[in-house]
Amino acid sequence: MPFRTGSWGKQAKIRSKERTEYFREYYANKIVRGVFSVGRKGEILALSILDGSNDDRCGSHDVTWNGKRIEVKTANLIDEHWKFCIRKNQHKADMFLFICIDKRSALCYLIPSKEIETKHFYINKENLSAFDKYLIQNRSEV
Repeated sequence: MPFRTGSWGKQAKIRSKERTEYFREYYANKIVRGVFSVGRKGEILALSILDGSNDDRCGSHDVTWNGKRIEVKTANLIDEHWKFCIRKNQHKADMFLFICIDKRSALCYLIPSKEIETKHFYINKENLSAFDKYLIQNRSEV
């Protein structure tokens, strides 16, 4: 057998909880870097930004926060803009959290889904003031 049954089940659960708590705290003040995809990095960052949020990757949205379904979209800066693709089924979410990553900083915009009517959503670096009312966090890596 590859492993013994019953000898590490409780310990593994405890270690898993400890790892989750550690990474939540660790990434609270940092931009996520590592082996994750850009989308997953954004989801982990969203969990640290939105206090009391829950990871809900199995549903039709990424995060649940204050009873609202939130779809997290993350993009790196390319040609002075961030581009986000929105699939039709993602309109089941109540809000979109757009995370705009630029080298070592991130801008986070929480926008209601009723205000997004397009399949491709762009945020231009030169026109950031148009989104000021949705800005929830401007985070720099320490």
